[in-house]
Amino acid sequence: MLALAIAYPLLVHASILWPEPWLRWSALAVLCALPLYASLKAGRAWAWALLIAALAACGALVAADSSQLLLYLPPVLIPLALLMPFARSLRAGEEPLITRMARIARGTLPSDLAPYTRHLTILWVVVFALMILSAVLLALFASLHVWSIATNFVHYFVIGALILGEYLYRRWRFRHLPHPGFIAYLRLIVPRTRTP
Repeated sequence: MLALAIAYPLLVHASILWPEPWLRWSALAVLCALPLYASLKAGRAWAWALLIAALAACGALVAADSSQLLLYLPPVLIPLALLMPFARSLRAGEEPLITRMARIARGTLPSDLAPYTRHLTILWVVVFALMILSAVLLALFASLHVWSIATNFVHYFVIGALILGEYLYRRWRFRHLPHPGFIAYLRLIVPRTRTP
């Protein structure tokens, strides 16, 4: 799964640097395989049939030179899918998503940590919204090369930098509280994929 997730942005960018049909098809093939990964790994016949049909459809789109729109969609749809649960959890009467995660991880949430986790949930909503906006604007107004660098590399760097920066800041700001190591922290926020 991780190999596919890493391969996708690299293949998209390679298909822009070297506009070869097989590179674009490979990027689309990885994109189709990612949401089906757990079921494919489990040997589900329906998942393999769906993947084969999707790969054939992608081949037809590449042959017709109509596949670029599909590559524009993930940088919008992925942050949108991440934004929605964060934003929904900020509604009145709901517990902010990061507050809930912190409560699960810690058992009891210290009173000074609750407002911080709410603000952090808001920060992630803003970051995901900015990623969506930049992906749309770059798709409309920038070159393919600039769009690809931003959406396939810069966006992921921003997410990684925010995760690391928040972890370091929290350890400093709430140094009176115990904190998990960074790897344990990553396991909390990126749970392992389970086979259905």
